[in-house]
Amino acid sequence: MSRFLGQRLISFIPTLFGVAVIVFLVMRLIPGDTISAQIGTSALLTEAQTQALRAYYGLDKSVPEQFVSWLGNAVQGNLGTSVRSGKPVLGEILNRFPLTAELGILALLIGLSLGIPIGVFTATRRGTLADAAGQMFALFGLAIPNFWLGTLFILVLSVVFRTLPNSGDYTSFFETRAGEPGADAFSGADARAGADRLDRADNPLGGARGVAPGLCPDRPRQGSA
Repeated sequence: MSRFLGQRLISFIPTLFGVAVIVFLVMRLIPGDTISAQIGTSALLTEAQTQALRAYYGLDKSVPEQFVSWLGNAVQGNLGTSVRSGKPVLGEILNRFPLTAELGILALLIGLSLGIPIGVFTATRRGTLADAAGQMFALFGLAIPNFWLGTLFILVLSVVFRTLPNSGDYTSFFETRAGEPGADAFSGADARAGADRLDRADNPLGGARGVAPGLCPDRPRQGSA
């Protein structure tokens, strides 16, 4: 068993290296660079300022030198600085990891609670209508895009049933927004307020960055004071 795991880990290294090379090259093929992403394309910079920024980010080096420098820093845990927040990328990832872990655990529990009973049920009734229905349900779940299904759940639970808020800040399993452990983080008032904001949206596609204004209650709609 240990030999098998060792072989898999060793074979994982060239795979990870190949993915890193492909992603790095694809990012270099995208028009623009770090400077234009951070300050925008309309900013007026002198040639000296542009060269100074390129030297600061290492863009004055050749592509192989940039990759070697990036790979060396990544191995040491230095993933660079975010062009959006100006903070270390590793810190930004760690700050968002708890929510990602909760979503992954919940998705795994939901998948297991549905998949195992349905699998056992259809396996004991092979060749019957129940078997066909179980297979169709599984194919249906695999074929539906996750982003579409997630948006549909938000609309149904928030607008139709008004039971959950359509968005909000991150709240742990063990505390509410007021910081009280063990209580329900989703209050009916928050759900109704979020749904009302979604109902009052004049143009559901006219929000900032193409997001429905009602789906982002903390972000003011375009044209509002």
